Amino acid sequence: MLEEMIKQRHRYQTPTEEMERRWNVVLKEMEKEGVDSLLFGAYDRWFHGVAKYLTDVLVWNYPNYYLFSKEGISGIGHGGWGTPGVAPYVAYRNFIDNVAIPSLPSTSYGYDWVPENLAEFIKKHNYKRIGICSSMCIPLPVYKYLIENLPDVEFIEFDRNMEYIMAVKSEWEIDLHNKVVKLHEDIMACVPTIVRPGRTEREVSRLLRSIADDLNCAELNVLAFTTSMPGNLGYYYQNHVIQPNDYYSLLCEVSGPHGEWAELGRMYKVGDPPGGKMKQMHSDVLTATDEIAKYLVPGAKCGDVFDKLNEILVGLGYPPETRVCIHGQGYDIVQRPMIVAADDMILKENMFIAIHPFLNNEEGQAFNCDNYWVKEGGAQCINKAITREIIHVTY
Repeated sequence: MLEEMIKQRHRYQTPTEEMERRWNVVLKEMEKEGVDSLLFGAYDRWFHGVAKYLTDVLVWNYPNYYLFSKEGISGIGHGGWGTPGVAPYVAYRNFIDNVAIPSLPSTSYGYDWVPENLAEFIKKHNYKRIGICSSMCIPLPVYKYLIENLPDVEFIEFDRNMEYIMAVKSEWEIDLHNKVVKLHEDIMACVPTIVRPGRTEREVSRLLRSIADDLNCAELNVLAFTTSMPGNLGYYYQNHVIQPNDYYSLLCEVSGPHGEWAELGRMYKVGDPPGGKMKQMHSDVLTATDEIAKYLVPGAKCGDVFDKLNEILVGLGYPPETRVCIHGQGYDIVQRPMIVAADDMILKENMFIAIHPFLNNEEGQAFNCDNYWVKEGGAQCINKAITREIIHVTY
């Protein structure tokens, strides 16, 4: 019966061989740090990297908490007392504890329920040194309770260890990311048939959401802006009505059926063909992208690449970058490596990278976004199907 439920419900499970590879790599890192268990949590499918990586659970927007060790996985999810916290057709591999608790971030009376159960698991399995991953997903009441009530247990930070492990993709993950990049191209190929004067940016995003849903994507984020109403706006604020001769920019970020992220962004000209200063600005975006891609090589330090990026931008006549415009992706929509001054990660081959400089001055705004693999000789662009030039939309 369970096998039939797995086939029907969990169509996109990660192969057991890949899960075992991940578990073994993480267990070796834990052994090196003298850690006998990992504690991590997840709230949504945008930033649930560690949880999905180690459990294969595509979480919904309710809190989930886990402990991982050589014994297996202990999970806590939202639900009624005495029921499984994670559906059995998902938690069928390596789960040794699986409980539901009707505790929510909005209900202070139940703040202790989750850590009480986590403490029970910790005592049950005799964990003494616990590494905390995805620390931003562990609420203060949970951490405070565990520290105060488990004086014999040591808690250490394990985020960096997991960030390095997840940044380098396996052969299976490489194939997965290549497929989700192709999904982006299929979705974005529809944009010229959707963008029209009189439609709001939000209507365009809604239609793309429907297409992504038909392609079994887990999540979708669309950021859009036009030159007559600049910005970099999320779905709720995309209420500008597209006008004739607007330059329309769209960044599509899709999480594929397995939960892995990529992103693809292009500029469009509605009406007359593109030209003038905006066309030059867009050409500068592509120049900056191509130049910085040469420095995304194994052995490069993120902070050094960031310095080179700003040298390129200033050389083209634009302000230095202050955003995260080059970054890794996985089960998190944005993850390390980050090409920013503070990131000391050393790039390695087969890191998956999005590059999307955003240029702006008094003339307007321009950007482009593509996906790359870090390789010897410079990052290799995966996107091939959609032209990088400003796309002319006629109506």
